[in-house]
Amino acid sequence: VGLGAQLLYDKAGDGALTTFRPAITAAIGKYFNEDKQVIQFGLSGAYAKKQIDFSKLTFDAQFDGVNYNPNMSNGEQIAGDNAGYFDLGLGLNFNSKLKELGSIDVGFSAFNLTSPTYSFLSGSEASVEPRMMVYTKANVKLGQSNWTFNPGVYYQNQNKAQETLIQSIFGVKIGETKATELQFGPGYRIGDAVVGYVGLNWK
Repeated sequence: VGLGAQLLYDKAGDGALTTFRPAITAAIGKYFNEDKQVIQFGLSGAYAKKQIDFSKLTFDAQFDGVNYNPNMSNGEQIAGDNAGYFDLGLGLNFNSKLKELGSIDVGFSAFNLTSPTYSFLSGSEASVEPRMMVYTKANVKLGQSNWTFNPGVYYQNQNKAQETLIQSIFGVKIGETKATELQFGPGYRIGDAVVGYVGLNWK
């Protein structure tokens, strides 16, 4: 049995839109085949609170034909500057040991299962479409050293948006007890950007 918590805070659009999203997760797993494999099922629940600062936004209706005039009405029927919604997700994971080489993970996750809606404008709602994700990753021991190699491929899709991320993460165990592992390495989001990763595993 596993329990977890997550806090997300994000600012976008020159700080005009902020999102605060606390979430809790719970998972249960079952070992089999002499504990060489495990299958796990997880659930997550979250509440997303969004707030928008309309003073940082400009609208077409505020241009008088020559200049921008912030004192002019923006022409929008604003219902409020904050909105919130509950979110539900689930996931399935399979992990298998690769003898003395390490292990491999294969998983599937789904988020926004209830297709929640929110809006800052009267008479209008924005729907948060379900997001699906599949992935596979491995943890490979590099000989008898303290180093490991963790390649992974992640694909996710939401409505008409999609992305594929390839990561090559290296890990090295540090300290006298080797209970702590420092992880780092590059990744590539296909057709978009190179990304960096830094992590710390303890026990």
